[in-house]
Amino acid sequence: MIHADLKQKILSLASRRGAEMSEIFYRSSRSFSISAYNGKIEKSSDSISAGISLKTVREGKAGFAFTEVIDDTHLETLVESAIANMALNNSDYSEELYAGAKIHDESSYYSGLYEQLPVEEPLDTVLEMEKTARECDPRVVLVPESRFGFFVTETHIYNTLGLEDYYREDGGYIFVVTVASDGKQHKTSFAYDLARKPESLGHVETAKRAASESVEKLGAESLKSGKYDIVIRNDVFGSLLATFVPTMFSAEMVQRGLSPIKRSADKPIASDLVSILDEPHLSGSLSSRPFDDQGVPTRRKALIDKGLQKSLLYDLKTARKDKVQPTGNAIKNGYKGQIQISPINISVEAGKYDLDELLAKMDMGILVTSLEGLHSGAKPVSGEFSLGAQGFLVEHGKKTRSVEQITLSSDILSLLRHIQAVGTDRVFSIPMPRTTFTPSVLISNMDIAGSH
Repeated sequence: MIHADLKQKILSLASRRGAEMSEIFYRSSRSFSISAYNGKIEKSSDSISAGISLKTVREGKAGFAFTEVIDDTHLETLVESAIANMALNNSDYSEELYAGAKIHDESSYYSGLYEQLPVEEPLDTVLEMEKTARECDPRVVLVPESRFGFFVTETHIYNTLGLEDYYREDGGYIFVVTVASDGKQHKTSFAYDLARKPESLGHVETAKRAASESVEKLGAESLKSGKYDIVIRNDVFGSLLATFVPTMFSAEMVQRGLSPIKRSADKPIASDLVSILDEPHLSGSLSSRPFDDQGVPTRRKALIDKGLQKSLLYDLKTARKDKVQPTGNAIKNGYKGQIQISPINISVEAGKYDLDELLAKMDMGILVTSLEGLHSGAKPVSGEFSLGAQGFLVEHGKKTRSVEQITLSSDILSLLRHIQAVGTDRVFSIPMPRTTFTPSVLISNMDIAGSH
Protein backbone atom coordinates (compact mmCIF):
# COMPACT_ATOMS: atom_id res chain seq x y z
CA MET A 1 0.00 0.00 0.00
CA ILE A 2 1.19 3.53 -0.75
CA HIS A 3 1.12 5.95 2.19
CA ALA A 4 -0.49 9.34 1.65
CA ASP A 5 2.75 11.30 2.05
CA LEU A 6 4.56 9.10 -0.49
CA LYS A 7 1.68 9.41 -2.95
CA GLN A 8 1.68 13.18 -2.64
CA LYS A 9 5.46 13.33 -2.99
CA ILE A 10 5.42 11.44 -6.32
CA LEU A 11 2.52 13.40 -7.80
CA SER A 12 3.96 16.76 -6.69
CA LEU A 13 7.38 15.92 -8.09
CA ALA A 14 5.84 14.93 -11.44
CA SER A 15 3.93 18.20 -11.55
CA ARG A 16 7.09 20.22 -10.87
CA ARG A 17 8.88 18.34 -13.65
CA GLY A 18 6.27 19.42 -16.18
CA ALA A 19 3.41 16.90 -16.10
CA GLU A 20 -0.05 18.42 -16.57
CA MET A 21 -1.54 15.40 -14.81
CA SER A 22 -0.15 12.15 -13.45
CA GLU A 23 -1.28 8.82 -12.05
CA ILE A 24 0.17 6.23 -9.67
CA PHE A 25 -0.71 2.56 -10.13
CA TYR A 26 0.27 0.14 -7.35
CA ARG A 27 -0.21 -3.62 -7.38
CA SER A 28 0.94 -6.27 -4.95
CA SER A 29 0.46 -9.98 -5.66
CA ARG A 30 0.97 -13.15 -3.69
CA SER A 31 1.05 -16.43 -5.63
CA PHE A 32 1.12 -19.82 -3.90
CA SER A 33 1.26 -23.27 -5.51
CA ILE A 34 2.08 -26.82 -4.48
CA SER A 35 2.16 -29.94 -6.65
CA ALA A 36 2.57 -33.68 -6.14
CA TYR A 37 4.09 -36.46 -8.23
CA ASN A 38 4.38 -40.17 -7.48
CA GLY A 39 2.95 -39.85 -3.98
CA LYS A 40 5.29 -37.08 -2.87
CA ILE A 41 5.32 -33.29 -2.89
CA GLU A 42 7.34 -32.41 -5.98
CA LYS A 43 7.56 -28.63 -5.69
CA SER A 44 6.01 -25.66 -3.98
CA SER A 45 6.35 -21.90 -4.23
CA ASP A 46 5.06 -18.89 -2.36
CA SER A 47 6.06 -15.59 -3.94
CA ILE A 48 5.16 -11.96 -3.37
CA SER A 49 5.73 -9.12 -5.81
CA ALA A 50 4.86 -5.45 -5.53
CA GLY A 51 5.65 -2.28 -7.38
CA ILE A 52 4.36 1.02 -8.66
CA SER A 53 4.10 2.60 -12.07
CA LEU A 54 3.76 6.27 -12.90
CA LYS A 55 1.93 7.71 -15.88
CA THR A 56 2.44 11.37 -16.75
CA VAL A 57 0.50 13.34 -19.39
CA ARG A 58 1.29 16.62 -21.12
CA GLU A 59 -0.47 17.96 -24.24
CA GLY A 60 -2.10 14.59 -24.81
CA LYS A 61 1.18 12.64 -24.75
CA ALA A 62 1.81 10.09 -22.03
CA GLY A 63 5.00 8.82 -20.43
CA PHE A 64 5.30 5.64 -18.41
CA ALA A 65 7.83 4.19 -15.93
CA PHE A 66 7.80 1.70 -13.05
CA THR A 67 9.86 0.62 -10.05
CA GLU A 68 9.89 -2.09 -7.41
CA VAL A 69 12.15 -0.14 -5.05
CA ILE A 70 10.42 2.70 -3.23
CA ASP A 71 12.98 5.16 -1.84
CA ASP A 72 13.95 8.77 -2.59
CA THR A 73 16.57 7.89 -5.22
CA HIS A 74 14.32 5.49 -7.14
CA LEU A 75 11.32 7.82 -6.93
CA GLU A 76 13.35 10.61 -8.54
CA THR A 77 14.35 8.21 -11.30
CA LEU A 78 10.76 7.02 -11.69
CA VAL A 79 9.49 10.54 -12.26
CA GLU A 80 12.36 11.55 -14.55
CA SER A 81 11.88 8.42 -16.68
CA ALA A 82 8.13 8.97 -17.08
CA ILE A 83 8.67 12.64 -18.02
CA ALA A 84 11.40 11.73 -20.53
CA ASN A 85 9.23 9.05 -22.09
CA MET A 86 6.49 11.59 -22.87
CA ALA A 87 8.83 13.15 -25.44
CA LEU A 88 9.30 9.78 -27.13
CA ASN A 89 5.57 9.11 -27.46
CA ASN A 90 4.48 9.34 -31.10
CA SER A 91 1.05 7.76 -30.68
CA ASP A 92 -1.76 9.18 -32.78
CA TYR A 93 -4.09 8.93 -29.76
CA SER A 94 -4.61 11.76 -27.28
CA GLU A 95 -4.10 10.48 -23.72
CA GLU A 96 -6.01 11.51 -20.62
CA LEU A 97 -6.67 10.37 -17.05
CA TYR A 98 -9.96 9.46 -15.40
CA ALA A 99 -11.65 11.77 -12.91
CA GLY A 100 -14.24 9.70 -11.15
CA ALA A 101 -15.79 8.85 -7.80
CA LYS A 102 -13.71 6.88 -5.29
CA ILE A 103 -14.23 3.11 -5.34
CA HIS A 104 -13.16 1.01 -2.35
CA ASP A 105 -14.71 -2.40 -2.93
CA GLU A 106 -13.58 -5.84 -1.85
CA SER A 107 -16.85 -7.38 -0.66
CA SER A 108 -17.36 -9.62 -3.68
CA TYR A 109 -13.76 -10.34 -4.59
CA TYR A 110 -11.89 -11.23 -1.41
CA SER A 111 -12.62 -13.94 1.17
CA GLY A 112 -9.27 -14.16 3.01
CA LEU A 113 -9.82 -17.90 3.47
CA TYR A 114 -6.90 -19.07 1.34
CA GLU A 115 -4.41 -17.20 3.48
CA GLN A 116 -5.89 -18.84 6.57
CA LEU A 117 -5.50 -22.43 5.31
CA PRO A 118 -3.39 -24.71 7.52
CA VAL A 119 -0.28 -25.76 5.60
CA GLU A 120 -1.38 -29.42 5.73
CA GLU A 121 -4.57 -28.80 3.74
CA PRO A 122 -3.03 -27.96 0.33
CA LEU A 123 -0.55 -30.81 0.83
CA ASP A 124 -3.31 -33.34 1.58
CA THR A 125 -5.36 -32.03 -1.34
CA VAL A 126 -2.74 -32.61 -4.04
CA LEU A 127 -1.82 -36.05 -2.70
CA GLU A 128 -5.47 -37.09 -2.57
CA MET A 129 -6.10 -35.83 -6.11
CA GLU A 130 -3.18 -37.87 -7.42
CA LYS A 131 -4.32 -40.97 -5.53
CA THR A 132 -7.93 -40.57 -6.70
CA ALA A 133 -6.90 -40.20 -10.34
CA ARG A 134 -4.65 -43.28 -10.19
CA GLU A 135 -7.34 -45.43 -8.58
CA CYS A 136 -10.08 -44.29 -10.94
CA ASP A 137 -9.11 -46.78 -13.67
CA PRO A 138 -6.25 -49.30 -14.03
CA ARG A 139 -5.47 -47.83 -17.45
CA VAL A 140 -4.37 -44.56 -15.79
CA VAL A 141 -0.63 -45.20 -15.72
CA LEU A 142 0.68 -41.76 -14.79
CA VAL A 143 -0.39 -38.58 -13.03
CA PRO A 144 2.33 -36.13 -14.12
CA GLU A 145 0.93 -33.26 -12.10
CA SER A 146 -1.55 -32.65 -9.30
CA ARG A 147 -1.53 -28.98 -8.30
CA PHE A 148 -3.24 -26.63 -5.87
CA GLY A 149 -2.73 -22.87 -5.97
CA PHE A 150 -4.13 -19.53 -4.91
CA PHE A 151 -3.48 -15.82 -5.40
CA VAL A 152 -4.09 -12.61 -3.45
CA THR A 153 -3.88 -9.25 -5.20
CA GLU A 154 -4.27 -5.61 -4.13
CA THR A 155 -4.68 -2.74 -6.58
CA HIS A 156 -4.53 0.99 -5.82
CA ILE A 157 -4.87 3.86 -8.32
CA TYR A 158 -4.36 7.55 -7.49
CA ASN A 159 -4.20 10.54 -9.82
CA THR A 160 -4.02 14.31 -9.75
CA LEU A 161 -7.68 14.58 -10.81
CA GLY A 162 -8.77 13.24 -7.43
CA LEU A 163 -9.19 9.57 -8.30
CA GLU A 164 -8.48 7.18 -5.43
CA ASP A 165 -9.50 3.56 -6.12
CA TYR A 166 -8.73 0.36 -4.24
CA TYR A 167 -9.77 -3.29 -4.26
CA ARG A 168 -8.43 -6.62 -3.07
CA GLU A 169 -9.15 -10.05 -4.51
CA ASP A 170 -8.22 -13.67 -3.99
CA GLY A 171 -9.05 -17.05 -5.46
CA GLY A 172 -7.77 -20.56 -5.90
CA TYR A 173 -7.55 -23.42 -8.35
CA ILE A 174 -6.76 -27.12 -8.65
CA PHE A 175 -5.29 -28.83 -11.70
CA VAL A 176 -4.75 -32.52 -12.51
CA VAL A 177 -2.98 -34.10 -15.51
CA THR A 178 -3.43 -37.82 -16.26
CA VAL A 179 -2.02 -40.29 -18.79
CA ALA A 180 -3.91 -43.45 -19.77
CA SER A 181 -2.57 -46.38 -21.79
CA ASP A 182 -4.01 -49.50 -23.39
CA GLY A 183 -0.58 -50.80 -24.43
CA LYS A 184 -0.92 -49.28 -27.90
CA GLN A 185 -1.72 -45.65 -27.26
CA HIS A 186 -0.93 -43.19 -24.48
CA LYS A 187 -3.48 -40.40 -24.04
CA THR A 188 -3.16 -37.32 -21.86
CA SER A 189 -5.95 -35.25 -20.38
CA PHE A 190 -6.35 -32.61 -17.71
CA ALA A 191 -9.09 -31.12 -15.59
CA TYR A 192 -9.30 -28.11 -13.32
CA ASP A 193 -11.58 -26.25 -10.97
CA LEU A 194 -11.47 -22.71 -9.60
CA ALA A 195 -13.28 -20.90 -6.80
CA ARG A 196 -13.26 -17.80 -4.64
CA LYS A 197 -13.39 -20.00 -1.52
CA PRO A 198 -11.35 -23.18 -0.81
CA GLU A 199 -14.34 -25.27 0.23
CA SER A 200 -15.87 -24.80 -3.24
CA LEU A 201 -12.99 -26.60 -5.00
CA GLY A 202 -14.10 -30.11 -5.96
CA HIS A 203 -10.75 -31.91 -5.87
CA VAL A 204 -12.11 -35.48 -5.93
CA GLU A 205 -14.50 -34.79 -8.84
CA THR A 206 -11.76 -32.95 -10.75
CA ALA A 207 -9.32 -35.87 -10.41
CA LYS A 208 -11.96 -38.34 -11.59
CA ARG A 209 -12.83 -36.15 -14.57
CA ALA A 210 -9.20 -35.96 -15.70
CA ALA A 211 -8.77 -39.73 -15.38
CA SER A 212 -11.98 -40.65 -17.21
CA GLU A 213 -11.25 -38.27 -20.09
CA SER A 214 -7.78 -39.69 -20.68
CA VAL A 215 -9.23 -43.23 -20.68
CA GLU A 216 -12.02 -42.24 -23.07
CA LYS A 217 -9.43 -41.02 -25.60
CA LEU A 218 -7.88 -44.48 -26.02
CA GLY A 219 -8.47 -46.14 -29.36
CA ALA A 220 -8.65 -42.81 -31.16
CA GLU A 221 -8.52 -42.73 -34.96
CA SER A 222 -8.94 -40.09 -37.61
CA LEU A 223 -11.90 -39.98 -39.99
CA LYS A 224 -12.80 -39.07 -43.53
CA SER A 225 -12.51 -35.43 -44.56
CA GLY A 226 -15.75 -33.60 -45.22
CA LYS A 227 -18.39 -31.30 -43.79
CA TYR A 228 -19.75 -32.32 -40.40
CA ASP A 229 -22.11 -31.00 -37.80
CA ILE A 230 -20.13 -30.54 -34.61
CA VAL A 231 -20.73 -29.84 -30.94
CA ILE A 232 -17.96 -27.77 -29.39
CA ARG A 233 -17.82 -28.58 -25.68
CA ASN A 234 -18.32 -25.71 -23.24
CA ASP A 235 -14.68 -25.28 -22.10
CA VAL A 236 -13.36 -25.57 -25.67
CA PHE A 237 -15.84 -22.97 -26.91
CA GLY A 238 -14.58 -20.70 -24.13
CA SER A 239 -10.99 -21.11 -25.28
CA LEU A 240 -11.98 -20.28 -28.86
CA LEU A 241 -13.83 -17.12 -27.83
CA ALA A 242 -10.96 -16.05 -25.55
CA THR A 243 -8.70 -16.19 -28.61
CA PHE A 244 -10.85 -14.02 -30.88
CA VAL A 245 -13.18 -11.80 -28.82
CA PRO A 246 -10.49 -9.45 -27.38
CA THR A 247 -9.29 -8.46 -30.85
CA MET A 248 -12.73 -8.47 -32.47
CA PHE A 249 -14.30 -6.08 -29.98
CA SER A 250 -11.32 -3.92 -29.04
CA ALA A 251 -12.16 -0.38 -30.08
CA GLU A 252 -8.50 0.27 -30.88
CA MET A 253 -8.29 -2.75 -33.21
CA VAL A 254 -11.54 -1.71 -34.91
CA GLN A 255 -10.35 1.90 -35.26
CA ARG A 256 -7.10 0.68 -36.85
CA GLY A 257 -8.92 -1.72 -39.20
CA LEU A 258 -7.36 -4.77 -37.51
CA SER A 259 -10.58 -6.51 -36.49
CA PRO A 260 -12.90 -8.76 -38.51
CA ILE A 261 -15.81 -6.51 -37.47
CA LYS A 262 -16.51 -2.83 -38.11
CA ARG A 263 -17.48 0.07 -35.87
CA SER A 264 -21.19 0.04 -36.84
CA ALA A 265 -23.52 -1.55 -34.28
CA ASP A 266 -26.89 -3.33 -34.50
CA LYS A 267 -25.63 -5.39 -37.42
CA PRO A 268 -26.20 -9.18 -37.63
CA ILE A 269 -22.86 -10.95 -37.22
CA ALA A 270 -23.97 -14.22 -35.58
CA SER A 271 -26.89 -16.58 -35.24
CA ASP A 272 -29.85 -15.04 -33.42
CA LEU A 273 -29.31 -17.75 -30.78
CA VAL A 274 -26.03 -16.12 -29.76
CA SER A 275 -25.63 -13.46 -27.08
CA ILE A 276 -22.09 -12.69 -25.87
CA LEU A 277 -21.51 -10.29 -23.00
CA ASP A 278 -18.70 -8.82 -20.97
CA GLU A 279 -19.84 -9.28 -17.35
CA PRO A 280 -17.19 -7.78 -15.04
CA HIS A 281 -19.12 -8.55 -11.83
CA LEU A 282 -19.92 -12.17 -12.63
CA SER A 283 -20.27 -14.20 -9.44
CA GLY A 284 -17.88 -17.15 -9.34
CA SER A 285 -15.31 -15.68 -11.71
CA LEU A 286 -11.77 -15.04 -10.53
CA SER A 287 -11.45 -12.14 -12.99
CA SER A 288 -14.35 -10.01 -11.74
CA ARG A 289 -13.43 -6.51 -10.56
CA PRO A 290 -15.11 -3.20 -9.63
CA PHE A 291 -12.97 -0.96 -11.86
CA ASP A 292 -10.42 -1.29 -14.64
CA ASP A 293 -6.73 -0.35 -14.51
CA GLN A 294 -7.47 3.27 -15.43
CA GLY A 295 -9.92 3.55 -12.53
CA VAL A 296 -13.04 3.48 -14.72
CA PRO A 297 -15.95 1.59 -13.09
CA THR A 298 -16.69 -1.69 -14.82
CA ARG A 299 -20.16 -2.51 -16.13
CA ARG A 300 -22.08 -5.24 -17.87
CA LYS A 301 -22.39 -4.84 -21.63
CA ALA A 302 -23.60 -6.87 -24.58
CA LEU A 303 -21.09 -7.42 -27.38
CA ILE A 304 -23.54 -9.52 -29.39
CA ASP A 305 -27.26 -9.57 -28.52
CA LYS A 306 -29.29 -12.25 -30.30
CA GLY A 307 -26.88 -12.16 -33.21
CA LEU A 308 -26.65 -8.36 -33.47
CA GLN A 309 -23.38 -6.55 -32.88
CA LYS A 310 -23.78 -4.11 -30.00
CA SER A 311 -20.88 -2.64 -27.99
CA LEU A 312 -17.16 -2.31 -28.50
CA LEU A 313 -14.68 -2.34 -25.61
CA TYR A 314 -13.09 1.05 -24.83
CA ASP A 315 -10.32 2.50 -22.74
CA LEU A 316 -10.01 6.26 -22.22
CA LYS A 317 -8.10 7.16 -25.38
CA THR A 318 -10.24 5.11 -27.78
CA ALA A 319 -13.44 6.38 -26.17
CA ARG A 320 -12.23 9.93 -26.68
CA LYS A 321 -11.54 9.20 -30.35
CA ASP A 322 -15.06 7.84 -30.91
CA LYS A 323 -16.63 10.47 -28.60
CA VAL A 324 -18.23 7.87 -26.33
CA GLN A 325 -17.90 6.89 -22.69
CA PRO A 326 -15.14 4.41 -21.70
CA THR A 327 -16.47 0.93 -20.88
CA GLY A 328 -14.04 -0.07 -18.10
CA ASN A 329 -11.95 -2.46 -20.19
CA ALA A 330 -8.42 -1.07 -19.77
CA ILE A 331 -6.30 -3.90 -18.32
CA LYS A 332 -2.63 -4.03 -17.26
CA ASN A 333 -0.53 -7.15 -16.78
CA GLY A 334 0.74 -6.07 -13.38
CA TYR A 335 2.36 -2.76 -12.46
CA LYS A 336 4.93 -3.20 -15.26
CA GLY A 337 2.38 -3.69 -18.01
CA GLN A 338 1.00 -1.24 -20.54
CA ILE A 339 -2.75 -0.80 -20.93
CA GLN A 340 -4.47 -3.29 -23.22
CA ILE A 341 -8.17 -3.32 -24.08
CA SER A 342 -9.71 -6.59 -22.98
CA PRO A 343 -13.00 -8.13 -21.88
CA ILE A 344 -13.03 -9.12 -18.22
CA ASN A 345 -15.51 -12.02 -18.24
CA ILE A 346 -16.64 -13.32 -21.63
CA SER A 347 -20.08 -14.72 -20.93
CA VAL A 348 -22.38 -16.51 -23.39
CA GLU A 349 -26.05 -16.67 -22.48
CA ALA A 350 -27.28 -20.22 -21.90
CA GLY A 351 -29.60 -21.98 -24.33
CA LYS A 352 -32.16 -24.75 -23.88
CA TYR A 353 -30.30 -28.05 -24.19
CA ASP A 354 -27.98 -30.12 -22.05
CA LEU A 355 -24.98 -31.79 -23.70
CA ASP A 356 -26.76 -35.09 -24.38
CA GLU A 357 -29.63 -33.24 -26.05
CA LEU A 358 -27.19 -31.34 -28.27
CA LEU A 359 -25.55 -34.64 -29.31
CA ALA A 360 -28.99 -36.14 -29.99
CA LYS A 361 -29.55 -33.46 -32.62
CA MET A 362 -26.71 -34.92 -34.74
CA ASP A 363 -27.28 -38.03 -36.84
CA MET A 364 -23.58 -38.04 -37.75
CA GLY A 365 -21.19 -35.52 -36.25
CA ILE A 366 -18.29 -34.82 -33.92
CA LEU A 367 -18.07 -33.75 -30.29
CA VAL A 368 -14.96 -31.56 -30.06
CA THR A 369 -13.28 -31.85 -26.64
CA SER A 370 -9.94 -30.15 -27.33
CA LEU A 371 -8.34 -27.78 -29.81
CA GLU A 372 -4.62 -27.50 -30.55
CA GLY A 373 -2.67 -24.59 -31.99
CA LEU A 374 -4.79 -21.68 -30.77
CA HIS A 375 -1.65 -19.55 -30.56
CA SER A 376 -0.32 -20.49 -33.99
CA GLY A 377 -3.33 -21.64 -36.03
CA ALA A 378 -5.68 -18.80 -35.14
CA LYS A 379 -5.51 -15.34 -36.74
CA PRO A 380 -7.47 -12.89 -34.56
CA VAL A 381 -7.12 -10.00 -37.03
CA SER A 382 -8.80 -11.85 -39.90
CA GLY A 383 -10.84 -14.20 -37.69
CA GLU A 384 -9.59 -17.25 -39.59
CA PHE A 385 -8.40 -20.45 -37.94
CA SER A 386 -7.11 -23.90 -38.80
CA LEU A 387 -6.82 -25.96 -35.64
CA GLY A 388 -6.03 -29.52 -34.74
CA ALA A 389 -8.80 -31.17 -32.75
CA GLN A 390 -9.69 -34.22 -30.73
CA GLY A 391 -13.06 -35.51 -29.68
CA PHE A 392 -15.60 -38.22 -30.36
CA LEU A 393 -17.53 -39.44 -33.38
CA VAL A 394 -21.26 -39.13 -32.79
CA GLU A 395 -23.60 -41.51 -34.61
CA HIS A 396 -27.36 -41.43 -34.20
CA GLY A 397 -26.94 -38.96 -31.35
CA LYS A 398 -24.49 -41.08 -29.31
CA LYS A 399 -20.72 -41.02 -28.83
CA THR A 400 -19.22 -44.08 -30.52
CA ARG A 401 -15.43 -43.74 -30.62
CA SER A 402 -12.57 -41.37 -29.93
CA VAL A 403 -11.36 -39.18 -32.80
CA GLU A 404 -7.94 -37.56 -33.34
CA GLN A 405 -5.78 -36.13 -36.14
CA ILE A 406 -8.54 -33.93 -37.51
CA THR A 407 -8.40 -30.23 -38.37
CA LEU A 408 -11.15 -27.62 -38.10
CA SER A 409 -10.90 -24.79 -40.62
CA SER A 410 -13.19 -21.76 -40.77
CA ASP A 411 -13.42 -18.23 -39.43
CA ILE A 412 -14.96 -17.07 -36.18
CA LEU A 413 -17.83 -15.10 -37.75
CA SER A 414 -18.87 -18.02 -39.96
CA LEU A 415 -18.74 -20.29 -36.93
CA LEU A 416 -20.97 -17.94 -34.92
CA ARG A 417 -23.43 -17.64 -37.80
CA HIS A 418 -23.74 -21.43 -38.10
CA ILE A 419 -24.66 -22.07 -34.46
CA GLN A 420 -27.86 -24.11 -34.48
CA ALA A 421 -28.36 -24.70 -30.76
CA VAL A 422 -26.86 -23.49 -27.47
CA GLY A 423 -26.42 -25.56 -24.34
CA THR A 424 -27.30 -24.99 -20.70
CA ASP A 425 -23.97 -26.35 -19.42
CA ARG A 426 -22.00 -23.15 -18.82
CA VAL A 427 -18.60 -23.50 -17.13
CA PHE A 428 -15.84 -21.15 -16.05
CA SER A 429 -12.37 -21.37 -17.50
CA ILE A 430 -9.06 -20.59 -15.85
CA PRO A 431 -8.41 -16.84 -16.23
CA MET A 432 -5.35 -16.26 -18.45
CA PRO A 433 -5.84 -13.29 -18.08
CA ARG A 434 -9.61 -13.31 -18.57
CA THR A 435 -12.35 -15.77 -17.66
CA THR A 436 -14.93 -17.27 -19.98
CA PHE A 437 -18.33 -18.59 -18.88
CA THR A 438 -19.60 -20.56 -21.83
CA PRO A 439 -21.95 -23.41 -22.81
CA SER A 440 -21.54 -26.12 -25.42
CA VAL A 441 -22.80 -25.19 -28.89
CA LEU A 442 -24.03 -27.12 -31.95
CA ILE A 443 -22.62 -25.86 -35.26
CA SER A 444 -23.68 -27.02 -38.71
CA ASN A 445 -21.64 -27.79 -41.76
CA MET A 446 -18.06 -27.35 -40.53
CA ASP A 447 -15.09 -28.22 -42.72
CA ILE A 448 -13.17 -31.11 -41.15
CA ALA A 449 -9.91 -32.43 -42.61
CA GLY A 450 -9.10 -36.01 -41.62
CA SER A 451 -6.39 -38.42 -42.62
CA HIS A 452 -8.14 -39.59 -45.78
